[in-house]
Amino acid sequence: MNKGRILLVGFGPGAEAHMTLRARRAIAESDVVIGYARYVKLLKDQLEGKEVIRRGMTEEIERCVEAYEQAKSGKTVALISSGDIGVYGMAGPTYEVLLQSGWTPASGIGVEVIPGCTALSACASLVGAPLTHDFCAISLSDLLTPWPTIAKRIDAAGRSDFVVGLYNPKSGRRTRQIAEAQRILLQYRKPDTPVAVVKSAYRESQDIQIVHLDEMKECETGMLTTVLIGNSSSYLQEGLMITPRGYTNKYESITGAVKAGEKAGRSLSMGLDGWRACVRAYLRDNAVSSLQYVARHFDARMGEIFAAISEAGVDDGAGDFAAMAVRTGAEAAMLEAAREWGLLRAVVRSEAGAVSELLLSAADFRFKAKWLNVENEHFHLHVDWSRVRQAWLVRRSDSLRGLHFTDVAGDTVFNLSLVRKDGRFEADTEDRFEQAWRVQAETHHAMPDRPIAGRSMKRGVSDGSAPVDAHSRTTAAARFSALDRDSLYRIIAERRDMRHFAAGSRVDEQTLARILEAAHRAPSVGLMQPWRFIRIQDETLRERITDLVAVERDRTALALDHRRGEFLRLKVEGIRECAEVLVAALAPDDGTVFGRRTMPEEMALCSVACAIQNMWLAARAENLGLGWVSMFDPAALASLLSLPTGAKPVAILCLGPVEAFYPRPMLEQEGWRQGRPLQELVFQDRWENTAHCGAQGRG
Repeated sequence: MNKGRILLVGFGPGAEAHMTLRARRAIAESDVVIGYARYVKLLKDQLEGKEVIRRGMTEEIERCVEAYEQAKSGKTVALISSGDIGVYGMAGPTYEVLLQSGWTPASGIGVEVIPGCTALSACASLVGAPLTHDFCAISLSDLLTPWPTIAKRIDAAGRSDFVVGLYNPKSGRRTRQIAEAQRILLQYRKPDTPVAVVKSAYRESQDIQIVHLDEMKECETGMLTTVLIGNSSSYLQEGLMITPRGYTNKYESITGAVKAGEKAGRSLSMGLDGWRACVRAYLRDNAVSSLQYVARHFDARMGEIFAAISEAGVDDGAGDFAAMAVRTGAEAAMLEAAREWGLLRAVVRSEAGAVSELLLSAADFRFKAKWLNVENEHFHLHVDWSRVRQAWLVRRSDSLRGLHFTDVAGDTVFNLSLVRKDGRFEADTEDRFEQAWRVQAETHHAMPDRPIAGRSMKRGVSDGSAPVDAHSRTTAAARFSALDRDSLYRIIAERRDMRHFAAGSRVDEQTLARILEAAHRAPSVGLMQPWRFIRIQDETLRERITDLVAVERDRTALALDHRRGEFLRLKVEGIRECAEVLVAALAPDDGTVFGRRTMPEEMALCSVACAIQNMWLAARAENLGLGWVSMFDPAALASLLSLPTGAKPVAILCLGPVEAFYPRPMLEQEGWRQGRPLQELVFQDRWENTAHCGAQGRG
């Protein structure tokens, strides 16, 4: 059976003079023409000999179904729509109906979309040049779109200074929508903003009204009307509505010379590559401006202002300001660092302009699910931490040391700043802030101590007046805070040998690279770096490794005699479930003698073990689990991995996200074995001669 075709035809305003040649030919080729009765009437001179199917205004889906049924019978069907059929037209619902019915482009029924002159273009051509710059189209029909969604789009268009084209502004039942659109836009546009209200462009009943925005709702409008609302630059002259292209941003006038600082044929100084430099220049020239004022001046989000400041250079400073982006993923760690900054001022701003300033200690913050909370007898502060995407360290001369948290759009969620007493920051808290700054600077491979506002970032002696000597400066830069130490000891204490992993999870490449880099920074005797890591990505190979472990597990069970059953109930590995499997191997002897002449292999193995321990701690710091699997035949695994002569596998390492970390070592939880306290294992001078080292338990 012959398959038919569906031609989706946009025929423009209606007059044949404004139809494309392809649209006229498509109607001529068709056996059947389907359309809204009013549209069919507009094309009556082209429909002789055609089967014509007329449908009502709200019967769009019926038209689509009818077109499909006719095409399945082998006919060529023209489904018509005024304007462009792909703009508020029938192309979208037709494809939806076809795809839902099982149609595909390869199924035999061809579909062609034939564009036409849009109502927006036709109406604009009658009133001048209102669409010469950026514009958007919004339908005010809430028959299928919720009004809050429409209102949000109008608000965004107004805020962004688009020229706005309104389709479907009013109907017999919908009369208030145009007034609501006017109310929203008047928040951003002047009352005398030009508006063109055009009905039935290029048809017999054509009507044009040119008014101001504050008069718009009084105009006669209907379903055949399109409303064009100018932007902040649009103007009326000689009865024409004009929206400038923006030449006066670069030239003295439309025909004038290029302005100072601009270049013909090049992006504006406020273009993508240059606008942040303009922010820095503004900060240099306006020393008293606040960050909030600067953001309003450039109509930019605070995160964009911080980014502009952070790019400052020696010859392109940002006035009194400096900013440093916190490494992505380290926002919570930076909040932890702020716990040592003492009394802080927390600032939260509402969209409507209210500002709350609260004095608190970051040590009082508590996480509960996605919320960051402070609750005391004076106030409650609740922050949706899931909104935080970036943290910024910010300084201003001697007056500001702050930590700002911004969301995905760059808006500030909240910020914390050090509190000054008698016009100065406390030395200890400022030192901790500067330590956090240096850590981030080193993370970004930047200079850790860029001077700002004529002040060296290196502190002086106790009275802050004299410069410190070079030795003290080096010591300060290398010093870790109590928080750093606590974090390290906590990571060590909470490291676990994990066997249970979240199935189907993954470790992103950047995180894996950081963990492997941590392993590679391990100490090694004679700097021989004898570790090698083999990443297992072949699923068949992973399965064969699992089989090797299973064989050794059975052999171990046989050797355990009376504890055999108890052992077999233990989970000893997570090779199948974990996100990543890596094999740590000892490289062949490279001839290093330094430090290992008497114990050549033992020292090499110790070095590999140090690398594995580094990896283990780094994984825990990344909130990932790692398990060391040692149950395998080394020769069999070496053969499986094609290790060279002299190389030996040391560990199968399972890495990945876990549902929860064990509160205690798993073998203790399962009652297999209890760890011994540290004091039993530390001797003085001779074996088992009890030492008094102050140890109270395991680390």
